[in-house]
Amino acid sequence: MQNILKINGHYTRTIASLGATHGKHITIKADVPHYSNITMSKSDLEAFLKGHFMLSSSRRVFDITYYNKQVKEDLCILKLPINNVMQSFKEYKKGKCVSSSLSLNNWVFVSDFNSGYSPEDNIAFFRNEFYGATRVLTPETIRPTDIHGNTNTNTILSMRTYHKLLKVNGSYFPITGFLNSDGKSIFFSIENLPESPNISISWDDYYKVFMHRFRKPNGMRVDITRGAKQCEDAGGEHISHNNTSNWDNCTGWWKRQSTEQWDKANDWNSIITSANEVLADKWIVNAKTLVAETHTLVEPYLLAGNDKTITDLKNGVKDVESVYHSMDEDRKWIAENANSKTSEYDAERNNILQILEEIKSAFNTKCSADTVKGYWKYPAIKGLNYVRSICDQLPPRSTNNKGAFSCSAGETVAFYLGIIKVYEVMCGDKSNAPTITLIPSLP
Repeated sequence: MQNILKINGHYTRTIASLGATHGKHITIKADVPHYSNITMSKSDLEAFLKGHFMLSSSRRVFDITYYNKQVKEDLCILKLPINNVMQSFKEYKKGKCVSSSLSLNNWVFVSDFNSGYSPEDNIAFFRNEFYGATRVLTPETIRPTDIHGNTNTNTILSMRTYHKLLKVNGSYFPITGFLNSDGKSIFFSIENLPESPNISISWDDYYKVFMHRFRKPNGMRVDITRGAKQCEDAGGEHISHNNTSNWDNCTGWWKRQSTEQWDKANDWNSIITSANEVLADKWIVNAKTLVAETHTLVEPYLLAGNDKTITDLKNGVKDVESVYHSMDEDRKWIAENANSKTSEYDAERNNILQILEEIKSAFNTKCSADTVKGYWKYPAIKGLNYVRSICDQLPPRSTNNKGAFSCSAGETVAFYLGIIKVYEVMCGDKSNAPTITLIPSLP
């Protein structure tokens, strides 16, 4: 039949059937594309009824009257909106066009939204499960479509790439979706994100993906909702669907949890910040362990009367310096991505710095105490700067008025006139103190 309902202003094919009990009600069905406006006029409805039905009595023909005599030509409008908010049928009651809940049988209720971010792997994920839109909320199965729009009926784990679902820093970013083998849940993941990503998933994009890329196992288009209600005045039969939580007038069963889950799962700033803080906490724990290990390493160098040489102490200083600088990169990342944790990390880093200062002090003390005195003689040169190869962290020194200089056994001493190195000598032990003679003594 082509003359009852109009879709976007044009008549469409419809199927009508009488109720099985006494023919007291009639059902009109039509295949309706999404994002459509459906209208039915009073004159079309009357022509349809008179042209295709008759009374069971001998009179056969009949006239049509309305319970509400103020019914206008434009009987009702059915809107299937793009963002899938509550769908309703408009009808006239008491001179006004009001909403009446639809009985829908192809809905899938999406719920149990969950998302997360791994800063270590730089991967974000988003998942949910599917349920039939009934009071029981039993798991529902869906299937992906192939590139030709045909339904894939196998139960093998399905992986697809979706290009119009997730945005990073305002632009769509490819995301991989894994449909579970039983078709009752889906897991999206995205890798190789840029630094400090600004992620967003809109319900409109999510809705469109499922309209175009998924079907029920029997090939029916999947209509999804993230909210559902069942009111007592509907007799427990009709399920209305909503993507908001404005159901205060509903006195029966209703489900708002999924809309709240959706909002929480898409608060990506909080999700990423929380994940970064978890990673920062892990690094803080690692830093505490590092402090304890470094303290254990350095402790023997700080004991009075220890047998550590100047070379041992210098190597110890280098080791602690390496530990301290190894924390630079982690500290920078925490400051940029989990700033609230910076002070905690700095406290542990400062503990390493304190250990470094202690072993440096021990090293400098050793350098100053365990020395050999050498001389410039013939002539004695005063004020010549020199640098020691092992104790090079001591402040710059220069020869005194007797040409004397200090060094430790086994290290090299380099002498400078300004920036020009004029001489270099190996320092012996106290029994073999170096003496530098430029002018040989007379015979």
